[in-house]
Amino acid sequence: MEIFAGRRSGRIAGLLGLLLASLACLGPAGAQTNSQANTKSPDLPAPPFEDVTPGQTTEPNTGDPSKTLILGQLHWAPIASQCSFTGGIEDAPVMTTDETQPLVFVTMASPSANNSAAIERGYIMANGIVRELERGKSSPDKEGRVTTLWRSAGEPRINVSVAITETMQTADGIEYDGSLTVHWGDKKETMSIQGRCVQPPENRQAGKS
Repeated sequence: MEIFAGRRSGRIAGLLGLLLASLACLGPAGAQTNSQANTKSPDLPAPPFEDVTPGQTTEPNTGDPSKTLILGQLHWAPIASQCSFTGGIEDAPVMTTDETQPLVFVTMASPSANNSAAIERGYIMANGIVRELERGKSSPDKEGRVTTLWRSAGEPRINVSVAITETMQTADGIEYDGSLTVHWGDKKETMSIQGRCVQPPENRQAGKS
């Protein structure tokens, strides 16, 4: 019995020795892992944009209802516009120029797939921010002017009514006089506009014949 007890004690001692040796081998690796976990990467330069809160959800920007509505000017050049309008007593803009012009309303047309009708978007500046507009319906108003409704593509919602009358037609474009009215919540601003629109190629050919 003593012989078996001695053998059992020897086996237990051997197993404990192997276990301690294994832990000793894992010690440096574990220390290295902890060291790597505690190592900080060098700080990156902060971007000059608003911080995003972790877990932040996208919510509509409803804007400040107490804010006044102020219309600005788009000094874009060169610009491949379909229609360009100036405000107040400014002359109608020149369509082919590299110089900036005080534009208050601009439309741009981009070709669409399958040779279908071009997609036209409008642009204004309201409260210091350029807003993209989607075209709505066109109809004559009580004064016989062609009135087209434009709506902002995002929040805060802005509705723009452009009422124009043709004043002159040339080989390169058509000039218009009219008014532009912007609605934002309970705010409303109206200004007189003068503009010029590029004739589509088919209309130019028709004008030459």
